[in-house]
Amino acid sequence: MTVVLSMLRALALTTFVEGAGMLVYVSVVKRVRPALAPDSRLRYVYYSLLLNLLTNPLLNLLLWLIFLAGGRGWYTLFLWVLEVCVVLGEGLLYARLCAWPLRRALLVSLLLNGLSLAVGLVINAL
Repeated sequence: MTVVLSMLRALALTTFVEGAGMLVYVSVVKRVRPALAPDSRLRYVYYSLLLNLLTNPLLNLLLWLIFLAGGRGWYTLFLWVLEVCVVLGEGLLYARLCAWPLRRALLVSLLLNGLSLAVGLVINAL
């Protein structure tokens, strides 16, 4: 598979998994507050899509360049370092876009990115 197709596959998988995770979060977990209208829930999914369009291609491009420069040995280390950067960056942006407290935004970002990373690792192991 070419690098571009591989990156597009990763982007599609990430946007699907994290979008579905966000939909579950705002539909079920966030029910502590009054239920959100369906269009309001989709707005949060849209934010997830936007943030993943920003962070996922950049993450995968950097990982590809690291792989070319240093092989598999550096890849795993930088995967974790870059994932932490993505969680922090997306958390800050979720706080701003969703008007959430920073702690909640970081937690949601950690959960969504952890979920998509786990799914990606399982699929790549197959």
